[in-house]
Amino acid sequence: MPSPCGRRCLLVACVAYGLFANHWARDSLGALEVPLESDAPYSLSARRYNALTSLYFLPNIGVPILAGVLAHRFGAAATYAAFFAIAAAGNGLVGASVAAGGGGAFGLLLVGRALMGIAYEAVDVLPIGFVSPRFRDTWTALVGLLNGVNRLGSVTNFLLEPLLYRAGGLPL
Repeated sequence: MPSPCGRRCLLVACVAYGLFANHWARDSLGALEVPLESDAPYSLSARRYNALTSLYFLPNIGVPILAGVLAHRFGAAATYAAFFAIAAAGNGLVGASVAAGGGGAFGLLLVGRALMGIAYEAVDVLPIGFVSPRFRDTWTALVGLLNGVNRLGSVTNFLLEPLLYRAGGLPL
């Protein structure tokens, strides 16, 4: 059984992974906007690209309030797990739509991005409720670290995803 310090470090590592993945997924379309517009199986028009982006961010108008109410009722950690599962399901649908390829999978892509968007802001803010009590003495430094991990997910995506796209034999 890990020590209290070990459990705290494990908690931070798990939350950091969730934040990194959340921001990687958020920015996946932005990193590939140009190739997805010109790649024949996808041929995302500006209208379709905007629909995917809007469906992702639209839920964030109300979801933080809902997430707070649910966290108050069921606990922040349980609510975080539920929203993380929604994000994972959305990512799975996006992956399935990419595997299916072409315009016929666009509806699946829309649903996946919408699910990811529903979870996005909740995955970012809910850890405050169950991480901060364990780090009262170092919370401000930890907030800085976790915000840095958010940005690292975005930056890493923009650096690596085009390379992964090209390595998969797709034109860039």
